[in-house]
Amino acid sequence: MFKACLLYDADKVLLRLKNVYKNWKLVQDWKIVRVHQEYRLYSRKTKERKKADVVWEMALAKAELSHRIHIVHEVKTGHFDINEVFYDYADFRTYKSDVAGGAYLWVWGWEKVIKKQTPSKSVENRIRYGGRIRLVPLDLIFPIVKVRLEEIGFKYVER
Repeated sequence: MFKACLLYDADKVLLRLKNVYKNWKLVQDWKIVRVHQEYRLYSRKTKERKKADVVWEMALAKAELSHRIHIVHEVKTGHFDINEVFYDYADFRTYKSDVAGGAYLWVWGWEKVIKKQTPSKSVENRIRYGGRIRLVPLDLIFPIVKVRLEEIGFKYVER
């Protein structure tokens, strides 16, 4: 459901991010041009292929002719290690640029799992400087997912 939310409700997700992360230029100044499901990435070295959960193609909101970037979304609903996720993507690229190099890698996970992450120095630098990797809480988009679940007849009840 979270992948579907990032795909079909991308504009709602972006609006939610704009409201929460007012200093993220990537969500404030850019707009979604195209959304891709299970986008094919390829390895620069081994020519191996991999599918990203969702990829947003973004353009500057105020530009006539725009430079485009990609945001690769990886959804983790359980426990994960940000270092493993990064190194799993490190050798891959979209048709435009390397993941977490020119393209951005956003790893979605539950806030309590994100808080437990201990990134390596290399990963920490990519998170802190340049924002090429972002850890984004699924909790932010859960209200959108709940509405979709109710639309298909599933009533979510908190315990």
